[in-house]
Amino acid sequence: MVGIIPRNGGGEFAFGKVLKKGAILFGLQRVPSVARLVEYGKTVCATGYRDKLYAVAIPKNHTQEICNVISTGFNMPCLRLPDYLNLTLTPSTSILHTTRLYTLFKNYIPNKTVNKKFHSFMRSGIMRLRNYFLDVMKKFKSCVVL
Repeated sequence: MVGIIPRNGGGEFAFGKVLKKGAILFGLQRVPSVARLVEYGKTVCATGYRDKLYAVAIPKNHTQEICNVISTGFNMPCLRLPDYLNLTLTPSTSILHTTRLYTLFKNYIPNKTVNKKFHSFMRSGIMRLRNYFLDVMKKFKSCVVL
């Protein structure tokens, strides 16, 4: 089994070779909790646990098995999502992670600096994401949204 926690749009393509060999890929819609570093390489503090998790597997027929493992492992309910597209098309992204934002804006001075790397990063990333979604939507006429 290969898990993506939280899932990442396109992650199923990154693991295409192992899927062809019979591996089960699963993804969680969100992380089970927030983790803060206490001591590098040794300890984190987990807080803000979710009430439940949502998961799906490829192949889809393994989703309930994955939910059972996740539910037992995290000691919380894990509900099945109808399709991996529910993960791929979820409008949540690590691009907006606080560490990434800090890296992009740490030297920002209001009205004085513009982060050119950020602007080019966002333009190219948004265009790649747009093209990916257009390709997906051409293949699938509908998508279940929770």
